[in-house]
Amino acid sequence: MKIRFDKYLWCVRLAKTRSQASELISKGKVRLNGQDVKASKEIKVNDVIGVQKHSATFEYKVLLFGKNEERNTKREKRLKEPKEQT
Repeated sequence: MKIRFDKYLWCVRLAKTRSQASELISKGKVRLNGQDVKASKEIKVNDVIGVQKHSATFEYKVLLFGKNEERNTKREKRLKEPKEQT
């Protein structure tokens, strides 16, 4: 299974929005396997994502993808659940 780089950053909450993820990638703040890539690049398991924040660089290894590529917050889940009627 593969997923776009910008969408993955958004799904795992390294960026608040997909457009912000794309912007970080295009500015070179986020790299894939040590290289600058486009936001549309598909990532795979075992890829390494490098995130530069201020003077520090954080690295994350992609271990697996979830079955659901959507990003749900607690509020969104609450809105989807049916309300109990008493």
